[in-house]
Amino acid sequence: PEHHWGHNPLGALMMFLLMALVVALGVTGWMQGLDAFWGEEWLQELHETLADALLFSAGLHAASAIVMGRIERTRLVKAMVTGVKERY
Repeated sequence: PEHHWGHNPLGALMMFLLMALVVALGVTGWMQGLDAFWGEEWLQELHETLADALLFSAGLHAASAIVMGRIERTRLVKAMVTGVKERY
């Protein structure tokens, strides 16, 4: 498999998805405190759906890092913590 110094293309897309979900979750949480949206059921449901999507995506990202680490023979989980990819 091809070696990437950073994220592979799917990893980069997942990174952008995770960042977008965190921002959207923060915005919907902030909106729930505004007078205009206080008690709106649709906003609460959207916030819950975004939270579930974020948890699922984070789990998928971690599982993919384990699988791709085995395929590429790289310690990707350690690289998430230290920022340095090590091959074995």
